[in-house]
Amino acid sequence: MAFNGAWFRRFVVIARLVCLSSVALGQTNSWISPSSGHWEDASWSLGVLPAANQSVMITNAGSKAVGIFSTTSANFPASMTVSDLTVSAPDGWKNTLLLNFLGTAIPLRILNNCTIGTNASLENLFSGLQVGGDLTLNGSFVQEGGVTIATNGTVSVYGSMLLTNASLSFTDLFAAGADLMVQSGGSLDTSNLDVENFTLYAGSLRAQTAFLGNFSEQGGEFDLVTASFSGNSSISNGLLVSSNIEVAYNNFWQAGGNVVAKGAMFMFGLLEDYGPPLVGSYTLQGGFLQCQSLSMGEVGYFDQTGGTNRVSGDVSMDRGGYTLGGGFLADSNAIVYNDGFFEDIATIFSQSGGVHWVTNALTCYGQYQFSGGTLVAPTIALNGGSFTVSSGPVISNHASIIFNGGSIEINNTTQRLASALLAGYSTIRFGPGSNQLMFADSSGQTWSNSAQLVILGWNGSMSGGGTDQLFFGNSAHALTPGQLQQIEFISPPGFQSQDLFATILPTGEVVPTTRPRLAFSLSGANLLLQWPAFSGFVLQASTNAAGPFEDISNAAPPFTNDISQFPRRFFRLRQQ
Repeated sequence: MAFNGAWFRRFVVIARLVCLSSVALGQTNSWISPSSGHWEDASWSLGVLPAANQSVMITNAGSKAVGIFSTTSANFPASMTVSDLTVSAPDGWKNTLLLNFLGTAIPLRILNNCTIGTNASLENLFSGLQVGGDLTLNGSFVQEGGVTIATNGTVSVYGSMLLTNASLSFTDLFAAGADLMVQSGGSLDTSNLDVENFTLYAGSLRAQTAFLGNFSEQGGEFDLVTASFSGNSSISNGLLVSSNIEVAYNNFWQAGGNVVAKGAMFMFGLLEDYGPPLVGSYTLQGGFLQCQSLSMGEVGYFDQTGGTNRVSGDVSMDRGGYTLGGGFLADSNAIVYNDGFFEDIATIFSQSGGVHWVTNALTCYGQYQFSGGTLVAPTIALNGGSFTVSSGPVISNHASIIFNGGSIEINNTTQRLASALLAGYSTIRFGPGSNQLMFADSSGQTWSNSAQLVILGWNGSMSGGGTDQLFFGNSAHALTPGQLQQIEFISPPGFQSQDLFATILPTGEVVPTTRPRLAFSLSGANLLLQWPAFSGFVLQASTNAAGPFEDISNAAPPFTNDISQFPRRFFRLRQQ
């Protein structure tokens, strides 16, 4: 093939242009003076001021500050844009880049990445800074006033960031390895926030998603969409707003200020195979907390000794708990679950003070321990759970109390409750001391025919007025005969019989009796007979009042007597 000289010359020219372009774009311009100076000084390795095609480095030995002033931006505006910037220093020295009151009209622009290394700092004093790529802070970043924008890359803080009345706008702020982050005034806006150590004294911090370790808010406003707290966090003043808040594995402490979760709050920990569990807890000692729902999951706990906690929806706990010693808690429903799979972790709501105001229902699958303060709950439902009342707390319960396999225990107290509805095998236990438990007239409630209400520990008088007293309303008609058949006293002191039946006195007090009552009612044209299914008594019948009486085989309550077949019949119960 013949040699083409023209083609070769064009190739060489193009190659040279490519090489020159590569060199130009990849130039490194380093500060070479061991002393402090101005950005526009003749102290650069290329012999020219920084430019947009240069990677600028302040990394040499000797502790110094390189300053950019208003005169720099005014007289040398082209030097205010660089490709990349690195500030660091060898061990034993410290280098600082100082943006000193140059204003924000002409900011320092870094087109790509900015790195502040160890033994170095960047100080922005009422100046403008724009970073087009990643901003990595291994040293310190100090900003007072001014503006910093880094919305195209990630801001990573491994050293410290101190902000005073500054304005900062980021997309991703990662500071999980930061030594310290402090904001006092100004605003910090970011889409994603992951911070290990942060203190907010004043100003505003806004983020879409926030993962926070050791966080302290002593003022200002913290506005989030979703927040997860995994360190020891606290708020003593200011405002924290988030759509949802999670407290995981550590404690969030509130002594003042306002915390608003527009959605849900969730506390949870972690059970490990070895060692103690990692607990997630929220401590409310003062201030105001508001959320739509509040959940305590596995080893998640809420401890309130003061302040106000307003939950517009449900407060629920499952293998966690709530302790109320003071302050005010308001919710729509309170649900104490009990997961039998983890029998060693009790689900307990413990109230020793304060006010718990439930708008609708308190439902217990687990334990509610009540020893002080005030509980307002129109409906109390014991769905296999226990409700223990000790000493002198106050209960306001006006709609109903539902026994569905649960229990009430009272210890040295007098309590008035709403009418009782029996839906499953349940118990009432009288503990130490003098006790009065008074239900409203319950004759209008429909009790399940298969349910039984067992009275344990009763130490009263068959004639009424004893140490322990159980009332339904204030008359002998406050329970139907059928309801009385479903109440059983177990082993009351002074009685030879182990299981005794119930009768109601004219005062409404229910006491034990040795014989069951045979109750009757009309069912159409027939006679319907009721007696306790657990009684061990057999139904007998006779055509004469004097007898003889004979057993009715296989008769079980309720028993229907066909009047058309047996128009004249007398009945009685015989003990087996």
